[in-house]
Parts: sequence; structure tokens; C-alpha cells
Amino acid sequence: MLGQFIAPDWRDASQYPDPNKATPSRWAWEFLRRNQSYQADWDYFAALIQETAEKHPETKAYVGWWLIRTPDAQTELRGRFKTDESYSAYINNSYSTIFDDRENSLNVFTPSRNKSETYKDYRARLLIEGVSKCSRCPMASALGKTWGLKDIHPPQSDTVEFFGANFTKKLGSGFFMPGIDQRDFLRLFSEEKRCEAATVLLNDMGEQLGKPELETITFDLTMPLDEQVEGALRWLKAVMRFRATNKEIRPIAQQQYQVGLYAQYLRAYDANLKSVKPSEVAKVLRPNDKNNTENGYGASTKISSWVKRAEELVAKDYRFIPLAANSAVKRKPKKTVNGVKNRDSKN
Repeated sequence: MLGQFIAPDWRDASQYPDPNKATPSRWAWEFLRRNQSYQADWDYFAALIQETAEKHPETKAYVGWWLIRTPDAQTELRGRFKTDESYSAYINNSYSTIFDDRENSLNVFTPSRNKSETYKDYRARLLIEGVSKCSRCPMASALGKTWGLKDIHPPQSDTVEFFGANFTKKLGSGFFMPGIDQRDFLRLFSEEKRCEAATVLLNDMGEQLGKPELETITFDLTMPLDEQVEGALRWLKAVMRFRATNKEIRPIAQQQYQVGLYAQYLRAYDANLKSVKPSEVAKVLRPNDKNNTENGYGASTKISSWVKRAEELVAKDYRFIPLAANSAVKRKPKKTVNGVKNRDSKN
């Protein structure tokens, strides 16, 4: 399939990102692109966008770039136009043709639209059901949000940021609710009832959607915020512990930005996918370790722990990498008149 990710040779360190140069987004992408469910989402999207391009031949060059998303592909596409203005016009027109066409299947509607419905039939049904407002989100964005991306991105692409795998900078409702904006729910109420319903609706959002990982709190912007934020944090931590204890959710533990180990995790994971025994992997990744230590914690055990951690990062924890890197407090050494002084030394 188009979204099939071909893992590099785990024995060759040069085929993996350089720990000294790779960005947090690149590491997060390396784990996410190995997620089979993500690959399936991309294949589903790629099939639909190709089908749409067949109906609109003028967009084929644009769709071809969408399916590859590499700098070379962008350069080649741009080279077809004499000016930047003509290139931008083509991109905008192609995007509008593909994603703004309300009759095609490359949009996610809230409330949902039946597959057999035309947009006209969809609006007529909503009016009969008493729903006066609806919203539409491009499927590329809707699918991307479920994985923490601004848009879904081809797994085979090495590009991150800008036209690449672009991760959203924060966790929130957009990450957990594909194609759904909280404001869309408020629009379902009449104007006179909207303000009255807003607080109850937002505070009950997770329960209404059947998503225990969601919890929304309303703040009063006319009152001091520090106390409200402090109280909200205590509340959220209590709710998280309660739902985790009841096994409704699995919180991502606070972690360090372990950039030095990510390449090792990936190599161990890729080797495991090829059914290579931990002892064989250890000979390459941990050549100086022994497998028969007295306490039983040998190189093979270390490799197995790396595989387990990689599996967690591939499944969900990858999302924490950009956040951990952004929130990490960088300690700086104390300075004196005579230069730099050790941070732990006493005056």
C-alpha cells in the first residue's frame, strides 16, 4: 500500500536520525510512522484523495505531491509554473477543489453525514431534526488531529515541520476529537440559550462524547486567574488518578526528553519486527555487555526493555516527546565575576 513504511536496516546507525541534530518532532514522527493503525488511516485517506483526483484531473499534480510530501516533490511541482503567484493560485485552487467540494468524501461533518447523502440531503435532514448549524473539516486535518498532527502525513516521508509531519504544540480537545470543535456543539443551541448552556456543555464534554480522557473546565475571566488555575490543576490531577485507578484511562507518565536513547529504541524495535532475538540485537547495540551477569540483568534484558519502551512510544507516548522537550527546564550554571561557576558549588 502507499502508506507502507519500510523500516531501515537496524544494524546501520547511519540510517537513523542523528541524536545531535534531530528535533523533537522528528523523534515523535519516527515512532508514529511505525504505528500500523496510523498507516491504515493514511492508506484510507490516500485512496480517497486519489479517487477524487481521478474526478478532477487538473488536481493530479497537487495530489501527487500530497501523497509523497517531500521537498523534491514540492520543487518539481513549483517548477511547472513561471511565477510564485501562478504556483500559489494552482495550490489554492486544487485544495479548494478537493477539500471544499461539499459533495465529496474528503470532509468530516459535525454532526456526521451519511455516506449516501448529498450535501443538500444532509442539510435537509438536519433541519427536520431541528439542527440549524453544522460544520465541516477537511479529512486531512480530521485524521491528523487524532494523532496529534495538524494534517495526516505519508508514513514513508522523512520530512517534518512546515510541509512535513507537523505536530500540534499542545494537547487538547482537537487531539482527541477528530474533526470536532467544541464551538460546533454550542452552535446547536439557539442564541438565547447558548450562554446558559455553554458552561454545562463544556464541563460535561468528555462524558457526552463517551471519552473518559477528556475533561473541560470553564474559567471566569473577570476573576483572578491564578487561584482558578491552581484549583483546576488540583482537580484535574484528582480526576486523572480516579480514572486511572478505575482503568478508564492510561495516563502518559511525566518523562524526560531521552534524546540519547531514541535511536536505540527504534533500532531495537525494528529488529524485533523482523523477529531478531534480543541476544543477537545486543551483539550490535550493546557489544560490551555480557548476557550472563550474576544478577540476571544482561544485555538481552536491556534490549527487551528498549523494545517495550519503543512499543509504548509507537502506540501513544510519542505524543509526549515534543511536549517534554518544550517544557523541559534547562538549568544554567551560575555565573560569577570571574566566569562560570559550578551550579552545585557553594559561595
